[in-house]
Amino acid sequence: MENEKAILFYYEGQDEKTFLSGSRDDCNQPYADLRDYLSTIGVKFEMTPRRPLEKYMYICFYNMFSVRAFNLRSGLKRTVSRFLRGEGCQSLYQRCLKKGLEDKMVLFLSEPESVVPENYPVNDHRNFRYVFTWSTKLLNYDQNRYKTFTIPAHFSSNVSHNIDFANKKLLVDISGNKCSKHPRQLYSARRSDIQFFERNIPNHFDLYGFGWGDKRSYDKHSYTSYRGIVESKKEVLQRYKFALCYENILEESNYISNRIFDIFAAGCVPIYWGGRYISEFVWPSTFVNRADFRSCEDLVKYIVSMNERQHTSYLNDIQNYLTSSNAKQFGSKAFFENFARTLQLK
Repeated sequence: MENEKAILFYYEGQDEKTFLSGSRDDCNQPYADLRDYLSTIGVKFEMTPRRPLEKYMYICFYNMFSVRAFNLRSGLKRTVSRFLRGEGCQSLYQRCLKKGLEDKMVLFLSEPESVVPENYPVNDHRNFRYVFTWSTKLLNYDQNRYKTFTIPAHFSSNVSHNIDFANKKLLVDISGNKCSKHPRQLYSARRSDIQFFERNIPNHFDLYGFGWGDKRSYDKHSYTSYRGIVESKKEVLQRYKFALCYENILEESNYISNRIFDIFAAGCVPIYWGGRYISEFVWPSTFVNRADFRSCEDLVKYIVSMNERQHTSYLNDIQNYLTSSNAKQFGSKAFFENFARTLQLK
């Protein structure tokens, strides 16, 4: 271990077993692929410190919630957990700074400002050698510190065709019921559309995910379409013709989460809402663009009237897109090669 090359990839509350092997539908497979690729070039991938911090080539933090707690309760819980593990009371970030390891510190920003606003104050990035981000605003701010990062997705080129068109239900949404004060958040728009579907197509719409079964301070609605939490997105999505695919923020340049690829893989057509930039990365013929419809009523008319031939055309284009160079930029290979190239690991 003395001369072994290693990288620490730190995600608060996660380890190799829970993050790499325990994710639903293998959504974290790109990071397992990163681990496997690093192994081929003689670099060990670790998610919990197993050696003195100064022995790591780089120490990567996954979003700012892995750097510090955002409230007192969370901070106390983390401190107690560290103490019980025998790590002392200081956070990993604090220990790195104390040892003067700024040249080894790397930050990954995957979540948008509507989800983790703490990701974006640039003063909080000053102690990191590199910050991987999809944000064009940050990339243009300082190209020496900020490096391009596309959120990787786990998908194959084979689209599921297990259920015939006639046997599929119309529409589904799998998401969490969350809120945000950000002016471009899409959580409230998602709730509004879901409530419309419940009122107008109650027998053709189902809702899954966290937070919909209990009333929230920001949402007192009782969701009659709620069907519970899913163990496998793919197994549920493949039973529907269409699935809502609303990002957590509107018009955030270059931000594309992996949810559209989850829907593609299940042989389901996404109803996408995020930003106009989507067509620069994903073929417009592979999804229904919610922004093209003035109202939910117009959207429902469109999807209800779609016949099998039209729906199959979407699925064929999805299949072709997933084998294209456009899609490859979201795959594991592009992710781990960019990581290794930027950190000059080879």
